[in-house]
Amino acid sequence: MKNLILTCFLFILSLNAAAFPDLLPVDQAFQVSAEPLNKEQVRVTWKIADGYYLYRKKIDLSSKHPEIQVPSVDKLKLPTSELKTDANFGEMEVYHQGFTLDIPITRSAKAQQALELELETKYQGCADAGLCYPPQKKSFKLQLAALENGLAVPTQNNQENKLSDASANVSESTNPDDAKPKLIKPLAADADPAVEPLPIEQAFKYNLIAVDQKTLVAHWDIQPDHQLYRSRISFSIQGQENFHLDPPLFPTGELVKDDYYGSLEVYTKSLDVSIPIRQTDPA
Repeated sequence: MKNLILTCFLFILSLNAAAFPDLLPVDQAFQVSAEPLNKEQVRVTWKIADGYYLYRKKIDLSSKHPEIQVPSVDKLKLPTSELKTDANFGEMEVYHQGFTLDIPITRSAKAQQALELELETKYQGCADAGLCYPPQKKSFKLQLAALENGLAVPTQNNQENKLSDASANVSESTNPDDAKPKLIKPLAADADPAVEPLPIEQAFKYNLIAVDQKTLVAHWDIQPDHQLYRSRISFSIQGQENFHLDPPLFPTGELVKDDYYGSLEVYTKSLDVSIPIRQTDPA
């Protein structure tokens, strides 16, 4: 019975295709392209042939890079659509004219360098003559430039430029009573004792990113057999009197028994700490 139903379905499809011999191939009816606009924005363009239309609700975008996010289509500013009573789906919003979407992207602390973004698009359309195409999926590999100084900050006005300056002057610090920084324990408890600790700048690669006007993110790449003490990490801001840091938001670390300090919370892998930042009015 299943084979019979499948055979009948294929036969109906063949009849439909034969009834519309002048239909364009789907890639000619709907031509989609993508390109990077800048380090934090990409553009997707659809060209729609005369006599064809795209369903608005069938358009979707997604990032295949684990450290880059794109907003859902519902959060983008799409052009005004038309209402069409569709034979297949009822009343639907459609596009008969081509259009372009400029899409902001969000790059995590691990995606500040030059890299490749694989952007996937999904869409479905029909011909006015009455035949609909299957859902389509296209992927584009886009080359994104590195973010300057690791700061993902818009620069549209002077206030945002000041935020960039402020984030550049936020520094990690340790207890000022310590003569020597103790952010690190030389080796993790289960480390090979024959392994020598790395210099601090190699063991803990530090980067600071301004995510938006109210949030900074401090990121560390922690090398194997090394760990950061949560209690020894603090932040301060210098040279920007109108900016202030609120208490940072730390992820949950691991509890270990330390030879020097007893039971402590530590980080042994990559670490992201969110730091709220606020601006006060000049005196």
